Amino acid sequence: MKPDPVEWANNLKQRYDLTDIRFFGDFSQQAMSKELVKIRQISNQIIETKNASENFKKDFTDFIMLDSIYKAAMFLKSINVFIFFTGDGHFSSVAATLKNSLHKTVVVYGVKNSFSNALKAASTEWYEIPSETDVFKSCYTMIFKYIAYVESQRTSFRPTFWNTVKSVSRYNGVDQSIVSASLRQLIERKYIHENLEQVKFRTKIRVLIVDWEKAIQDGLWDPDLD
Repeated sequence: MKPDPVEWANNLKQRYDLTDIRFFGDFSQQAMSKELVKIRQISNQIIETKNASENFKKDFTDFIMLDSIYKAAMFLKSINVFIFFTGDGHFSSVAATLKNSLHKTVVVYGVKNSFSNALKAASTEWYEIPSETDVFKSCYTMIFKYIAYVESQRTSFRPTFWNTVKSVSRYNGVDQSIVSASLRQLIERKYIHENLEQVKFRTKIRVLIVDWEKAIQDGLWDPDLD
Protein backbone atom coordinates (compact mmCIF):
# COMPACT_ATOMS: atom_id res chain seq x y z
CA MET A 1 0.00 0.00 0.00
CA LYS A 2 1.07 3.58 -0.64
CA PRO A 3 0.17 6.43 1.70
CA ASP A 4 -2.10 9.19 0.45
CA PRO A 5 -0.51 12.39 1.82
CA VAL A 6 -3.05 14.64 0.10
CA GLU A 7 -5.97 12.96 1.86
CA TRP A 8 -4.10 12.98 5.19
CA ALA A 9 -3.40 16.71 4.86
CA ASN A 10 -7.01 17.50 3.93
CA ASN A 11 -8.32 15.55 6.93
CA LEU A 12 -5.89 17.25 9.31
CA LYS A 13 -6.78 20.70 7.96
CA GLN A 14 -10.35 20.09 9.13
CA ARG A 15 -9.06 19.69 12.70
CA TYR A 16 -6.05 21.99 12.89
CA ASP A 17 -4.67 25.23 11.52
CA LEU A 18 -1.64 23.69 9.80
CA THR A 19 1.14 26.24 9.60
CA ASP A 20 4.01 23.97 8.58
CA ILE A 21 4.14 20.54 6.91
CA ARG A 22 7.50 18.83 6.37
CA PHE A 23 8.42 15.62 4.56
CA PHE A 24 11.67 13.79 5.28
CA GLY A 25 13.16 10.94 3.27
CA ASP A 26 15.80 9.56 0.95
CA PHE A 27 14.15 10.66 -2.30
CA SER A 28 17.02 9.34 -4.40
CA GLN A 29 15.23 5.97 -4.21
CA GLN A 30 13.03 5.46 -7.27
CA ALA A 31 9.95 4.40 -5.32
CA MET A 32 10.25 7.48 -3.10
CA SER A 33 10.95 9.92 -5.92
CA LYS A 34 7.68 8.96 -7.63
CA GLU A 35 5.79 10.28 -4.59
CA LEU A 36 7.21 13.80 -4.94
CA VAL A 37 4.41 14.86 -7.31
CA LYS A 38 1.84 14.09 -4.61
CA ILE A 39 3.91 15.67 -1.86
CA ARG A 40 4.38 18.96 -3.73
CA GLN A 41 0.60 19.35 -3.82
CA ILE A 42 0.81 19.82 -0.07
CA SER A 43 4.17 21.36 0.76
CA ASN A 44 7.52 22.43 -0.65
CA GLN A 45 9.15 21.64 2.67
CA ILE A 46 10.81 18.46 1.39
CA ILE A 47 13.97 17.54 3.27
CA GLU A 48 16.33 15.12 1.50
CA THR A 49 17.99 12.83 4.05
CA LYS A 50 20.22 10.67 1.86
CA ASN A 51 23.51 9.66 3.45
CA ALA A 52 26.00 10.58 0.74
CA SER A 53 28.96 8.92 2.45
CA GLU A 54 30.79 6.28 0.43
CA ASN A 55 30.96 4.19 3.60
CA PHE A 56 27.21 4.17 4.13
CA LYS A 57 26.33 2.71 7.51
CA LYS A 58 23.29 4.56 8.83
CA ASP A 59 20.27 6.26 7.34
CA PHE A 60 20.13 9.85 8.58
CA THR A 61 16.36 10.37 8.33
CA ASP A 62 15.50 10.00 12.02
CA PHE A 63 18.43 12.20 13.16
CA ILE A 64 17.46 15.00 10.76
CA MET A 65 13.81 14.77 11.77
CA LEU A 66 14.65 14.93 15.48
CA ASP A 67 16.88 17.96 14.94
CA SER A 68 14.08 19.69 13.01
CA ILE A 69 11.48 18.91 15.69
CA TYR A 70 13.61 20.20 18.57
CA LYS A 71 14.43 23.41 16.65
CA ALA A 72 10.75 23.98 15.89
CA ALA A 73 9.90 23.49 19.58
CA MET A 74 12.61 25.97 20.61
CA PHE A 75 12.06 28.73 18.06
CA LEU A 76 8.45 28.45 16.92
CA LYS A 77 6.75 29.11 20.24
CA SER A 78 3.30 29.62 18.73
CA ILE A 79 3.05 25.98 17.60
CA ASN A 80 0.84 24.07 20.04
CA VAL A 81 0.39 20.78 18.19
CA PHE A 82 3.00 18.45 16.70
CA ILE A 83 1.77 15.67 14.40
CA PHE A 84 4.18 12.83 13.57
CA PHE A 85 3.78 10.21 10.86
CA THR A 86 6.15 7.56 12.17
CA GLY A 87 6.05 4.50 14.38
CA ASP A 88 9.76 4.63 15.23
CA GLY A 89 10.47 4.29 18.96
CA HIS A 90 13.38 6.75 18.58
CA PHE A 91 10.76 9.51 18.66
CA SER A 92 9.30 8.54 22.05
CA SER A 93 11.76 10.78 23.91
CA VAL A 94 11.02 13.92 21.89
CA ALA A 95 7.28 13.18 22.08
CA ALA A 96 7.49 12.92 25.87
CA THR A 97 9.50 16.14 26.09
CA LEU A 98 7.02 18.05 23.92
CA LYS A 99 4.03 16.76 25.89
CA ASN A 100 5.33 16.77 29.46
CA SER A 101 7.89 19.57 29.54
CA LEU A 102 6.61 21.97 26.90
CA HIS A 103 2.89 21.12 27.32
CA LYS A 104 2.32 20.57 23.60
CA THR A 105 -0.24 18.25 22.05
CA VAL A 106 1.53 15.36 20.31
CA VAL A 107 -0.46 13.36 17.75
CA VAL A 108 1.18 10.28 16.22
CA TYR A 109 0.18 8.14 13.23
CA GLY A 110 2.01 4.81 12.90
CA VAL A 111 1.74 1.73 10.71
CA LYS A 112 -0.03 -1.24 12.26
CA ASN A 113 2.34 -3.90 13.61
CA SER A 114 5.29 -1.48 13.25
CA PHE A 115 4.25 1.05 15.87
CA SER A 116 6.38 1.46 19.00
CA ASN A 117 4.41 1.03 22.23
CA ALA A 118 6.77 3.53 23.90
CA LEU A 119 5.88 6.13 21.26
CA LYS A 120 2.17 5.48 21.74
CA ALA A 121 2.54 5.97 25.49
CA ALA A 122 4.53 9.19 25.04
CA SER A 123 1.96 10.80 22.73
CA THR A 124 -1.18 12.73 23.59
CA GLU A 125 -3.17 10.69 21.07
CA TRP A 126 -2.21 8.11 18.47
CA TYR A 127 -3.77 6.37 15.46
CA GLU A 128 -2.84 3.22 13.59
CA ILE A 129 -2.76 3.25 9.80
CA PRO A 130 -3.94 2.03 7.40
CA SER A 131 -7.50 2.31 8.62
CA GLU A 132 -10.11 -0.17 7.39
CA THR A 133 -11.23 2.44 4.85
CA ASP A 134 -7.67 2.81 3.54
CA VAL A 135 -7.37 -0.97 3.12
CA PHE A 136 -10.52 -1.17 1.03
CA LYS A 137 -9.58 1.86 -1.11
CA SER A 138 -6.19 0.31 -1.83
CA CYS A 139 -7.90 -2.95 -2.74
CA TYR A 140 -10.23 -1.10 -5.12
CA THR A 141 -7.16 0.11 -7.02
CA MET A 142 -5.74 -3.42 -7.20
CA ILE A 143 -9.02 -4.74 -8.60
CA PHE A 144 -9.36 -1.99 -11.21
CA LYS A 145 -5.71 -2.42 -12.19
CA TYR A 146 -6.20 -6.17 -12.72
CA ILE A 147 -9.35 -5.76 -14.82
CA ALA A 148 -7.73 -2.99 -16.88
CA TYR A 149 -4.76 -5.28 -17.54
CA VAL A 150 -7.02 -8.16 -18.62
CA GLU A 151 -8.93 -5.86 -20.97
CA SER A 152 -5.69 -4.52 -22.49
CA GLN A 153 -4.56 -8.03 -23.48
CA ARG A 154 -7.41 -8.38 -25.98
CA THR A 155 -7.69 -12.13 -25.49
CA SER A 156 -10.76 -14.30 -25.04
CA PHE A 157 -10.11 -14.46 -21.29
CA ARG A 158 -12.80 -12.63 -19.32
CA PRO A 159 -12.61 -11.45 -15.69
CA THR A 160 -15.14 -13.11 -13.38
CA PHE A 161 -15.69 -12.57 -9.68
CA TRP A 162 -13.60 -15.44 -8.38
CA ASN A 163 -10.77 -15.40 -10.90
CA THR A 164 -10.38 -11.69 -10.11
CA VAL A 165 -10.35 -12.31 -6.35
CA LYS A 166 -7.80 -15.12 -6.63
CA SER A 167 -5.53 -13.27 -9.05
CA VAL A 168 -5.54 -9.96 -7.12
CA SER A 169 -4.98 -11.81 -3.85
CA ARG A 170 -2.08 -13.87 -5.19
CA TYR A 171 -0.33 -11.04 -7.05
CA ASN A 172 -0.60 -8.46 -4.24
CA GLY A 173 -0.32 -10.76 -1.23
CA VAL A 174 -3.70 -9.66 0.14
CA ASP A 175 -6.07 -12.02 1.93
CA GLN A 176 -8.82 -13.30 -0.37
CA SER A 177 -11.55 -12.33 2.10
CA ILE A 178 -10.49 -8.65 1.88
CA VAL A 179 -10.37 -8.70 -1.92
CA SER A 180 -13.75 -10.43 -2.05
CA ALA A 181 -15.34 -7.89 0.33
CA SER A 182 -13.84 -4.99 -1.66
CA LEU A 183 -15.12 -6.36 -4.96
CA ARG A 184 -18.60 -6.87 -3.51
CA GLN A 185 -18.59 -3.23 -2.36
CA LEU A 186 -17.65 -2.05 -5.87
CA ILE A 187 -20.51 -4.12 -7.32
CA GLU A 188 -23.01 -2.83 -4.73
CA ARG A 189 -21.94 0.76 -5.45
CA LYS A 190 -22.40 0.21 -9.23
CA TYR A 191 -18.74 0.74 -10.18
CA ILE A 192 -18.64 -2.84 -11.47
CA HIS A 193 -21.48 -4.83 -13.04
CA GLU A 194 -21.80 -8.56 -13.61
CA ASN A 195 -23.01 -9.34 -17.12
CA LEU A 196 -24.05 -12.83 -18.13
CA GLU A 197 -22.13 -13.70 -21.30
CA GLN A 198 -21.99 -16.81 -23.43
CA VAL A 199 -18.60 -18.26 -24.19
CA LYS A 200 -17.56 -21.35 -26.15
CA PHE A 201 -19.57 -24.55 -25.95
CA ARG A 202 -22.63 -22.46 -25.01
CA THR A 203 -21.35 -21.97 -21.46
CA LYS A 204 -22.52 -18.80 -19.74
CA ILE A 205 -20.40 -16.93 -17.20
CA ARG A 206 -20.84 -13.75 -15.18
CA VAL A 207 -18.28 -11.28 -16.51
CA LEU A 208 -17.13 -8.19 -14.61
CA ILE A 209 -17.71 -4.93 -16.49
CA VAL A 210 -16.27 -1.72 -15.02
CA ASP A 211 -17.95 1.67 -15.34
CA TRP A 212 -14.58 3.36 -15.89
CA GLU A 213 -16.08 6.84 -16.26
CA LYS A 214 -17.80 6.61 -12.86
CA ALA A 215 -14.67 5.19 -11.19
CA ILE A 216 -12.48 7.99 -12.60
CA GLN A 217 -15.03 10.70 -11.81
CA ASP A 218 -15.24 9.59 -8.16
CA GLY A 219 -11.46 9.38 -7.82
CA LEU A 220 -11.26 5.61 -7.41
CA TRP A 221 -9.24 4.98 -10.56
CA ASP A 222 -6.44 6.83 -12.31
CA PRO A 223 -6.07 5.70 -15.95
CA ASP A 224 -2.43 6.88 -15.90
CA LEU A 225 -1.56 4.64 -12.97
CA ASP A 226 1.62 2.66 -13.70
